Amino acid sequence: GSWQPELPPAASERSSPASETLLALAPAAVVQDVVNLSRSAESAFAPLISAVTSGVSCQLNPTFAGSHDIHGADADFLLGDTLFELKTTKTLNPRAVRDAVLQLIGYLLLDYDDHHHIRRLGLYAARQEWVITWPAWEFLLPPAEVLQRLASQTEPAEDEVMARIAKIRFLMSQVVSGHKIACEAAFGEA
Repeated sequence: GSWQPELPPAASERSSPASETLLALAPAAVVQDVVNLSRSAESAFAPLISAVTSGVSCQLNPTFAGSHDIHGADADFLLGDTLFELKTTKTLNPRAVRDAVLQLIGYLLLDYDDHHHIRRLGLYAARQEWVITWPAWEFLLPPAEVLQRLASQTEPAEDEVMARIAKIRFLMSQVVSGHKIACEAAFGEA
């Protein structure tokens, strides 16, 4: 007989002749990879799904006040006050984590008007079934202060963090706008 993917019970209940035809078009390894990613999401996201069903807001592909300044930027998803980046890379290494965190910080700073009230940053590595979140302040305060606060297990006051984020957002908006103006002057309207 032909190879059959290991489908989760709910998926096999929805199986139809059309889905069987579609499955036959894809290489077996690819189908199994998608099934495995689905299972990863189901287990890794259980606490997140529970949060949504209890009323925590969830927004897919949020954009930011500064998105237009860089010709478009949307994140993967926002769950409550946590902005998540989703990675499906087969190999998760420190560089990939660093790049994802820098991308999240960029999105946080593009939220010039604090419309999304982002207070935490999160990474979901699907193939590794790994979800981690951090308070945003850990990336925006001076490193010595972060280390001191982590060692003493104290968090900065919300207004202190927001004042620092507002200042960085303002500076970023000026740099991005200045860069945009310089590019438009040199190359015409983008």
